[in-house]
Amino acid sequence: MYRRAILAAVPLLAGCSAFSGGDERTTTETAPTATRSPTPALPLTASDPASTLETARGIDVRNGRSETVFTTVVVEDGDRTVYSASGTVGRDETWRHENLVARPGIYRVVVETETGERTVHGWVVGEQWGSRNLVARLVTGAVTTRQYGICSPDCPPMRAEGESVPLPRESRTDPGQEVSGAVTLENAREQTAPVSLRVATGDETLVDYRYQVPPGVRAIVPVARTDGVYDLAVSGPDRRLERRWHVPEEPFPQFRVGVDGVASDCEFGQTRITGVRNSGGSTRTVGVAVQSGDRTGESETVALSPDESRSLGLAVAPGPTTLSVFVDGTERLTAGWTICPGGPLRVIVVDGTVFVRNDGRVVASAFAGG
Repeated sequence: MYRRAILAAVPLLAGCSAFSGGDERTTTETAPTATRSPTPALPLTASDPASTLETARGIDVRNGRSETVFTTVVVEDGDRTVYSASGTVGRDETWRHENLVARPGIYRVVVETETGERTVHGWVVGEQWGSRNLVARLVTGAVTTRQYGICSPDCPPMRAEGESVPLPRESRTDPGQEVSGAVTLENAREQTAPVSLRVATGDETLVDYRYQVPPGVRAIVPVARTDGVYDLAVSGPDRRLERRWHVPEEPFPQFRVGVDGVASDCEFGQTRITGVRNSGGSTRTVGVAVQSGDRTGESETVALSPDESRSLGLAVAPGPTTLSVFVDGTERLTAGWTICPGGPLRVIVVDGTVFVRNDGRVVASAFAGG
């Protein structure tokens, strides 16, 4: 029995805020012995005081490795280095570089370790890009950053141009409804990449925009507060994708521009059905089956006592995906995606009622007796 996916509240979109990205891991703030090169007076400010941000932005380097790491942080404004520092960051410590920039703009940030791992990030500083510091994480074998901005459809100072209706498009029957469909555009390259987004429904084009997305940045475009099926096209430097986009079944599809062009997140192998839990009061036999893209279908069946969880390893490939859940031999839920669900997914069974969750958000459900 088919059940539509149910969109749960997403504070990021509901509040139209932006953030640089953090985690809940506790780290110790540290001020390591550092070497700083001569730089202009900081924080950088705009020539027009009215354009200067009230809160200057900085950079936090968090060491999640099991050893101390010698790290260099460089911030460039065009061809000028505005900040450079090197220092040792202890295990589980955070090295803070405060009050660097209060002038809206895009700055090139390079964070590199003495063993050669590095990341290049196009640091977007502006009101629509949050007031938190940019976070660089030192993880095993890599340095990572991420930054989000809300584009409705513009999000200065990131360059963008095109045509659009007022976004997100309001529901005619329920004005003020929370955003039910938004598209994320991410640049995973080391240089700024042009990314085009077009969304239409019937004869109406909702947005037809071209963005110059800096490296490491994720631009979130809230498109609609209305459920429905949309024609979606995303183009990068080397590839164009066209999809039928089902909302709310696929509420927040993500597209990434990598070395091989633009692809949806599941094409990077990030989406898996990772586990199943019986949260009810009776022992249940739960079967989970997935058919996606051109891949042969996979399934696993487990017997679960009350409050028992079990890990699964079912992968989701690019393309149309169907997920089916069976409880005690009876099919209780079938959910489908055209692009791909965001992952990882977990299946929760509560006395015959089935929920499919992604990061705590319910993306599909079927109720007992429904």
